Amino acid sequence: MDRRQILGAIPLDTGAFDIEKSVVGSDPDEPSLLFGNAFGSLAENAATNSWETASPLTWADSADPRHLFIVQNVFPRINRQVEMATRLGQESSSVVAVLLNHSGVNRAVGSPTDTTQTTPAITTFVADRLARYLEPQVKVTKRPANVVQLARNARSEKPVRRVLSFAFNGSGNISGLQCRLDGAAFRNCSSPRRYTIGPGGHSFRVRPLYPSGRPGEEKLVKFRAVARKRR
Repeated sequence: MDRRQILGAIPLDTGAFDIEKSVVGSDPDEPSLLFGNAFGSLAENAATNSWETASPLTWADSADPRHLFIVQNVFPRINRQVEMATRLGQESSSVVAVLLNHSGVNRAVGSPTDTTQTTPAITTFVADRLARYLEPQVKVTKRPANVVQLARNARSEKPVRRVLSFAFNGSGNISGLQCRLDGAAFRNCSSPRRYTIGPGGHSFRVRPLYPSGRPGEEKLVKFRAVARKRR
């Protein structure tokens, strides 16, 4: 999966962004033994640096998807969420503290009796992420005429092959573009794209790629190349 496929993430009262703080901490919701068993003892970490390697905080940056942090209203845990939000390049307002404990946060999600900010914050976040998503599209901005004239070879009178240029641009949630001329296979391309063509009917196709690599809707350009008439 390409991370551009992920529109957003919603950690629910997560304290494990920094494994070292979780191992040596005193949070009753996250016993240090739990993290030591999962990510290595003090001696194992000294040998392999396993705590830092396993910590999401180590790898987070502004290229990651936007996050909404739901957390119980306890300052050590709030501070961990704010630290992660900062590493992601987000403002502290993306951290929503609620008057619930760890299990209460999970029970509140989607509950019709939820009187905290948990469910409203999540639904607003999801709606915003979906509203900002744009389908990948491509637009052809330069193409040959419907009929292209080919010069004739002075000796053989055969039509001379000609180089044609196509310009296009992509928009939306796009990871790349692919082009093809006539029956050739689609290949990755960038604008402008040039082809050498001979006489006959031709078709140029260009399509955007979703972040997953799946092709989007293609644009088709048809034209004919004909030899110029003798004077």
